[in-house]
Amino acid sequence: MTADGFSMAETGASGTYSMNQIPPGTIQIQFYNCANRGNFAPQFYPDQLAAASAASIKVRPGQVVSGIDATLAPGATISGMITLASGRGLSNVCAEALPVSFSAGLGGGLAQRRASGVRSFAC
Repeated sequence: MTADGFSMAETGASGTYSMNQIPPGTIQIQFYNCANRGNFAPQFYPDQLAAASAASIKVRPGQVVSGIDATLAPGATISGMITLASGRGLSNVCAEALPVSFSAGLGGGLAQRRASGVRSFAC
């Protein structure tokens, strides 16, 4: 549990997870690929792509909530090449895939390009 109220767990070999130290209140659960080599699309519980559509779960002190399960769908893959006008590949330039509904300025930073100039990432 972090000071700002976030709790995180990583699944074990069987796919099970458990989070504790969650303060009382209303929470939402997000599932995403944090250390698995597969290509899986993130989602909110239950099977939702947006937090606005996700279920809110009210937890009380000492309460144990089970059955918050997910089946992750395959993620899409996007690839390309970033170059100068001369055609020379650029290193250390990032690319991101963002939902159309996301409204923010330019300049995030989720992916790094390979030395060859070609970058492939799962989204």
